[in-house]
Amino acid sequence: SYERALAFDPQDWGAHVNRGDMLELLGRPRDALRSFEAAHAAMWDRYPQEPARIRPWYGPLGIAIGDRHVAQGNTAEAREAYVRVL
Repeated sequence: SYERALAFDPQDWGAHVNRGDMLELLGRPRDALRSFEAAHAAMWDRYPQEPARIRPWYGPLGIAIGDRHVAQGNTAEAREAYVRVL
């Protein structure tokens, strides 16, 4: 269902986050990380239209992305994720 939602609206950051959670549960951390990154990018794009909805999620998701990069040994990407949140 997340794939169908994203086919309809590729900028649906909520569907990207939920898809990432599902992929993590399925043991696919790299795919999950890509989904979380897509969610974060969509949040950035939609922030002017939905600031109150996005604001509580933007920082924690960015930190979670950085943490996942650290876990995968991608320190440069982790640093970029943390800086982006700041």
